Amino acid sequence: MGVMDLQPKILPFSNVVEGLVLAGLCSCLFSVSSQLHTDFITWRGHLTKILTTPYENREGWLMAVTLFNGTYYMSEVETEEARCQREQRTEQQEELMYGGYKFEQYLCADEAEGSPDPSGVVNTNEAFCCVVRTRLDGHSLVFSGEVDCKDNSDPRVKPPQCYVELKTSREIYSPNQEKNFLRFKLIKWWAQSFLPGVPKIIAGFRDDSGTVVSLQTFETMKIHHLVKVRLE
Repeated sequence: MGVMDLQPKILPFSNVVEGLVLAGLCSCLFSVSSQLHTDFITWRGHLTKILTTPYENREGWLMAVTLFNGTYYMSEVETEEARCQREQRTEQQEELMYGGYKFEQYLCADEAEGSPDPSGVVNTNEAFCCVVRTRLDGHSLVFSGEVDCKDNSDPRVKPPQCYVELKTSREIYSPNQEKNFLRFKLIKWWAQSFLPGVPKIIAGFRDDSGTVVSLQTFETMKIHHLVKVRLE
C-alpha cells in the first residue's frame, strides 16, 4: 500500500460555504428555525487552535468571523505560511500523513461486530462528526468535530464517553523528543479530545520506517497532570 491508495481531502471550504454547512447541520439536528439562538458556531479544530495558543509558538492561525441572523460563525483562513507548507510537502511527509489515516483503517471496523479491513483505499473525505452544544462564560456555543471510532465493549456507555480518538506519532528515543512530544503534540491531542468530551486516546508509535511498533492509551482528563509532572 502507498500514497496512491489515498483519496486526499478536498481543499478547505470557503468561509461562506463553511458557515452554510454549519448552519444547516445545526438546523437539522436541533430542529430550529432560521434563528438558531446560538452565539457562536464553529468547528472543533478551530477551537483547538485557540485553546492551545498559550502553548504554541511555532504555528500561527487566522480566523474569519461572520455575523448572520444573530449568530457568529467562526471559520479558519489558511495563512500564507500554512499554504507554503502544504504546497511544499515532501513525499515522506505525505507518507506520514497517509500512515495516520491507514492506522485508523487497521483499528476500525464498519460494523459493531465486524473486523477491520485495511485493504481498501483510504478516503479522507469520509468522517463521522459529533455536534456539541455548550456554554462558555455565559455565551452559547455549538461546534462539530470528527470522531474516529466508538468502543462497543460496554453497551451501557453512551456518547461521548464511548468515543475514542486515534493518533500516531514517531517513537520517542531521547528526553528532548519526549519534551517536545509533551509540550506540543500531546497538549494538542488533549485539547482536541477535551472539547467534545472524548475520554480516551489510543496512540500508535511508529519507527523510522513508518511502521507502528507500539500502542499507548492516554486518558484525556489525566493528560494535563502527566504533562505537568514530566516537564517539571
